[in-house]
Amino acid sequence: YTAISFAQIVIGPMADRIGRKIPMIAGMLVAAVGMVAFPSLSLSLALAVLALSGCGLGVFLVASLAFLNDQVSAAYKATVSGAFYLFWGLGFSSCSQIATR
Repeated sequence: YTAISFAQIVIGPMADRIGRKIPMIAGMLVAAVGMVAFPSLSLSLALAVLALSGCGLGVFLVASLAFLNDQVSAAYKATVSGAFYLFWGLGFSSCSQIATR
């Protein structure tokens, strides 16, 4: 979660300057590659790759939330943001529950 938070602080202003789509795609690619690669790595390298993957998720999160807010009127920005975070959190905790079994 630290990596996700750090990426959000760095990428937020960048996504405002360059647009949302490139950070969304790049973030998801970095996250996916890291998640696919880590099982075959040594522990220390796997942790580094997963931290990078977490950064990718943070990049995707902030860019996709901004993209979503660009699509709705001002009257619905808070509603859409709340629903986005609700489902992000449900997915995050569901994956955590599966991983601990």
